Amino acid sequence: MVDASASMAAREGKGTRLDLAKERVLPLLERAPEAVLVRAGERPEAFGPAPGIALKEKLLALEAKDRKGDLEAAIALGRRLLKAPVVVATDGPPPPGVEGYVGVGSPRENLGIVAVAAGFLALGNGAGRPLPAQVEVGGKTFRVEVPPGATPAFRASPKPSLPGS
Repeated sequence: MVDASASMAAREGKGTRLDLAKERVLPLLERAPEAVLVRAGERPEAFGPAPGIALKEKLLALEAKDRKGDLEAAIALGRRLLKAPVVVATDGPPPPGVEGYVGVGSPRENLGIVAVAAGFLALGNGAGRPLPAQVEVGGKTFRVEVPPGATPAFRASPKPSLPGS
């Protein structure tokens, strides 16, 4: 199972966290006589069961673009499709109840854009503390403090729209 959340697109060395995950999962997949590859996005997507080597192109084609990855649902989907040990590649902590964990990414604080639409922008803060952000929307600059785990949203209007305001 490979985490496909947007945080996996963060730069890490010469590539991304997802690139690191692919590099570390590929040898495991190639050795598996039978495997299921699960893309853990907002809606998990499974490939297989099939010989592991047959899933190589699917692994290499994975993209990290979902706002978040539903690891729990992805693990459950993989277990339904194949009774075998579950290995999870993610930039988050090891999920409970899995047999293998491939951790990628450095433990840096993570603040970024999690959603964009016409006239709309949302920020996400994966750090354990509030982080400052500066956002330009509709020609206006906003300086905000993004609480941990929060997702402030901005509209192209004179005032930002924050949760609870």
